[in-house]
Amino acid sequence: MAENISRVKIRLMGKDYSVKADQPAHKIEAMAKELDATLTSLSKKYCHLSNTDIALLAAMSLMEEVNKLRDEKKELWELLGEATRKE
Repeated sequence: MAENISRVKIRLMGKDYSVKADQPAHKIEAMAKELDATLTSLSKKYCHLSNTDIALLAAMSLMEEVNKLRDEKKELWELLGEATRKE
């Protein structure tokens, strides 16, 4: 079965990129828009930092969010397991 690969042009911090992904173009565009907003916000807040440093701050912020969501998912699975054992 062939994968559906989307080619999407996105813009991050004023620079255009061409991205290939196995997700629909609208999802890639939405993620890029959100990432661009994060990068722009950080670059305004920390105007003395380079774009690389801004990207690293954004990556750390996103990893914090990913880890929080993982913890929440684990907690929900544990609660679901407890609920199903009680039945």
